[in-house]
Amino acid sequence: MHALRMRHVAIQRSNDPLTALLQPARLTAVVDIGANPIDGDPPYKAMLQRRICRVTGFDPHPQALARLNDAKSPFEN
Repeated sequence: MHALRMRHVAIQRSNDPLTALLQPARLTAVVDIGANPIDGDPPYKAMLQRRICRVTGFDPHPQALARLNDAKSPFEN
């Protein structure tokens, strides 16, 4: 139940005009295969900062995965 409340609060608090207009009932799910951040910021970074998405990232390299896990936010798995 806590996760559902967190999603609802996160979406309501967004001051993004598109999110305010659409009023989504849930977070957008993003799956990042090969999440190693070697090419700069990911394309979903703005959505993550606005807390309107939840990211699940995968990377086969153990060192890259460890760095990602150390830096992840509550909206990232």
